[in-house]
Formats: sequence, C-alpha cells, structure tokens
Amino acid sequence: MNRISCNIIRDLMILYDDNVCSEESRQMVEEHIAECGECRKIYQAAKADLPNISLKQDEEEASVDEADELREIARRACRKLERKITYRHILTVGITLFVIVIGFTFWTEWLKYQINVVPPEDVWVTELYELESGDIYCTFKCKGSFTYVNTSGILVPDGKRLQDYDEGWQEIYFQSSRPFDNAADYEVYKDEVSVVFPTEIKEGDTIERNEEGEWIYPDGYTRICTSIYYGRESKEDRLLVWEQGQKIKPAPRDVEKRVREQGFIFNEENCYRGEMILE
Repeated sequence: MNRISCNIIRDLMILYDDNVCSEESRQMVEEHIAECGECRKIYQAAKADLPNISLKQDEEEASVDEADELREIARRACRKLERKITYRHILTVGITLFVIVIGFTFWTEWLKYQINVVPPEDVWVTELYELESGDIYCTFKCKGSFTYVNTSGILVPDGKRLQDYDEGWQEIYFQSSRPFDNAADYEVYKDEVSVVFPTEIKEGDTIERNEEGEWIYPDGYTRICTSIYYGRESKEDRLLVWEQGQKIKPAPRDVEKRVREQGFIFNEENCYRGEMILE
C-alpha cells in the first residue's frame, strides 16, 4: 500500500481522537503514527492536557504580545532610518539651517537697509533754511516716489559716545519699498519731503522735568551737529546738504509756522529733540 500523506493523516487525527472515523481510517492513522516520528510528536502534543488559562490571563498575555510587537516594529523602523540617515545627510541639514539663519540675519540687520536706496544723484535740495531755534529746515526732491525716510540723528565716533561732542554729523537717505515688505503699511512720500534737523541734542540715562516743565537729561551728553549728508557711503560719495558756517537764509514765516504747528514732541515717550519729518 502506498504511503499516506502526512497532511491527510493530520486531518484524520481529530476524527481519530474523537473516535468518529471508520475502522479503516483508524487503522491508517495508527500505522502512520507508528512509522512517522513527526506525526507521532504532533499527535502526542495534541493529546497533552492544556493548561488552565483564565480569560484575564489571555488578555494580559495578548497585551504583552501586542506591546512586544509594537516595540519590535519601532526597533525595525529605527534601524531602517539609521541605515538611510548618514553623516552626510546630517551635515547637509546642519549646513542648510546655518545658511538660513545667517541669511535671515543678514537680511534683517543689513541688506534690507541697503537695497532700493535712492542714489544721491537722484536727489536734490529745493529748500534750505535756518530756523529761529538754530535747527536746519530742508526740503528734498527726488526723481521718483519713495516709501522710507531713514534718518540717523546726530552721530559721533564710537569712542566719543559717553562724552560731550561738538563735531557730530547727521545722515539721511530714502528708499522705495523693499522686497517682502507690504508697501501698503507705509506712507508713500511721492517725490518730496521736508525734514527738520536739530543742530544740538542732549542724551543720557536719566530724565526729569525742569522748572519750565520740560523733560531734560540732567546728566546727559550734549551733541552738536556740524554737517548733514544724504546717503550712507563715504563722504566723497554722499551729497553734502549743509555744514556749519554755511550761509543760508532764515526760514520764512510760513515755514516757522508749519514747524511750530507740527513741532517737536516733548513727553515721556519721545523726550529728546530729534529730527522731524513734515508731511
């Protein structure tokens, strides 16, 4: 008789064990088990008594098995990611982030104040007067419209900032709208603007009112302006607007009136006399 397939015998084992198979099938199973060690092990394992496992134990073991499976999946994912991420990738990401930070800093701290600057050759002075206060009133006209008026206040050399200084200078320059800026948020000056430049200011760390009720710096440093320039380049490339000793006309009455009406502000927020842009 041909050898019976192990799979057929294993299918018959359940019927054999339950004593519901035919005599012929019973004999086939017994003969096969006697000859086949593998099937005999399977039959003996099936005959062994099962342990008494409660439902709670089943749930706990299932939970443990699921947790182990998730940990194994995570380990495999980490190993796969480690194989894909090399030192070159990490270096590339680091360099990219560094370039972004440097680029953003370069833009916000320097570049956006350098581009779209109206050049000195496109700017000329149409009015230049000395006010009764001694300050300088100046009207600039440009070839085209501009959005930003940048003024410096009275500048002094780095080593002279904490002392009185009588040879300071001021700078002013205009810009059209800059990239990434919303021009609608800023006033457009068309092609002309008037500016009052103070010839003397006092700055310090403390502020108090004097007998006249004005805000002053009792321990401040006095700065005197002796020249005004348009532009931010070297003195050779900038437009000289005014310098001390230059003969200019006194301001007309309408100009004095305009300055008084829009005059300098003295309060806790703006407590020193600085440049004033007239609309």
